[in-house]
Amino acid sequence: MEYCSLGTSGIQVSRLGFGGCPAGGHGWGGGVLETEAAIRAAMDAGVTLFDTADIYGLGQSETIFGEVLRPVRQRAVIATKFGVRRVDGRTVHDTRPAYIQEALEASLTRLKTDYVDLYQLHYWDGETPLADIQGTMADLIQAGKIRAWGVTNLDPLDLPRDMDGHMHGGPAPVSYSYQHNLVTPHDPAHLDRIHSTAQASFLAWGSLAQGALSGKYADDHSFGEDDRRARDVYSAFHGAGLGKRRALLAAMRDAQTRHSGRSLAQIAIRWILQDRPESIALAGIKTPKQLDGLAGAFGWSLEPGDMALLSALAARPAESFAPAETRSEDLVG
Repeated sequence: MEYCSLGTSGIQVSRLGFGGCPAGGHGWGGGVLETEAAIRAAMDAGVTLFDTADIYGLGQSETIFGEVLRPVRQRAVIATKFGVRRVDGRTVHDTRPAYIQEALEASLTRLKTDYVDLYQLHYWDGETPLADIQGTMADLIQAGKIRAWGVTNLDPLDLPRDMDGHMHGGPAPVSYSYQHNLVTPHDPAHLDRIHSTAQASFLAWGSLAQGALSGKYADDHSFGEDDRRARDVYSAFHGAGLGKRRALLAAMRDAQTRHSGRSLAQIAIRWILQDRPESIALAGIKTPKQLDGLAGAFGWSLEPGDMALLSALAARPAESFAPAETRSEDLVG
């Protein structure tokens, strides 16, 4: 396992984070869910970062994490999120300071702890002044309720700063998070700007493109209505994204010939870790078997040629992998 500090916080975490979205039990189809056993296996493998959210399964994920991690609380770094709630059957974003306080208390109860190591803004509501959110984080840190805070799905460079670059209203976030994987990489120039300015850790979610980079799904795999991957927004499983995934898997299988015993999932994780030295790869883990595979992403490096090819393929838009006869430019005029 490899470890790093969360930004400038001094909080040490594993560079593989246990993603808690599947533990919520919603939107991932049927199949066996062995979350409790997987969490214990993760601790044994050296994973220390456990990332969840209050909205995952409407609290179910936090409840499971709290029950399993309570006996080893001092060894675990618990990250959860606020800002998404259900109101009258609708999902809404709410980042008002009063609601943040309410949400945190509920999370602490479910997590069976009196503090959260990393409290993350899940989605900004677009109305609450960002300085007010920062001020709330400062109050929660002062009260010992949280150790540090981070942002997801929000550009940390948008947070208000004074003329000297210091944060208005409270401490700077120690982490930020976007989807980032070989199929749908985040804009590298944007990540470079954040890294050079914010001094924060990058939590890359969707590191396996929702399982598309594991190699276990055929192009024509059909997901049921209870599986979010049936939706077109999960582009690695639909349309032009299939062509890009196919090309990437071919290159990854070629890399396997030079890295004996490494799985496709390990190669996908390894690419993230080498592509962004400040990164932490988050992976939704359902079973101990899945964890065993991902833990093998450490202790070795992809060769420069493999990194260069995978990065070049990742940078290309999915549409460029479509057969020539189906490209949109060939259908015009």
